[in-house]
Amino acid sequence: MTCKLCVENAPREKDKSGTLWVHPQAIGTSGWVCGYQEETNRQGDWVQTWTGRQFWALDPRPEDFHILDIAAGMRNPRYSNQCILTETVGEHAVLMYLEARRRGFSARDRRTTLMHDGSEYILVDICRPIKRDMPDYTAIEGRIMHAMAARYDFDWPIPPHVKELDNRILNDEMAQNMGPPPAVWRQLADGPLNVTVRNWSPEVAMIRFLHACAIEGLV
Repeated sequence: MTCKLCVENAPREKDKSGTLWVHPQAIGTSGWVCGYQEETNRQGDWVQTWTGRQFWALDPRPEDFHILDIAAGMRNPRYSNQCILTETVGEHAVLMYLEARRRGFSARDRRTTLMHDGSEYILVDICRPIKRDMPDYTAIEGRIMHAMAARYDFDWPIPPHVKELDNRILNDEMAQNMGPPPAVWRQLADGPLNVTVRNWSPEVAMIRFLHACAIEGLV
């Protein structure tokens, strides 16, 4: 189906029935209602994944995920790519995962650590100072992570001891891969994790993320 609304990327809202997405100025008129959702029985629209699947970010289901799609998305950069050298979400996840293994985390906690930024495979990374002012993004992220956690058997929200790793690694990433800060980073806490950022290429990050997934039985 070709839809004028979708082609023009027009803003959308639900109609009175709560089922179809329409152009806000077109409620009660003809020609602007997108009937796509009526055909698919899914909320929102879909994006194509690396393996050629459809993924509905507004209506994620556990069976929608494929580990190759997630690994491909882990090639996305962190920090809006404002680092000295690109650091991918995949490298960030693997560095945390290796520290979790060093600390003797349980298998479930290791999976949680490895997949803690899993939604960014499709949503990309949004920097913390911006994300907290984007409630719609946070809500969509939560839907994806809940469905992904059900699919791959990890915890969401992540527990405090995993969150600690995520907070502490910011110190390492800032010190090793960012220019001199113009002001104090308010997000820093707990001291460094003492890991080394290697700036793996996107392809290497994808492969190493998949290797960790294989170790943890996610492949």
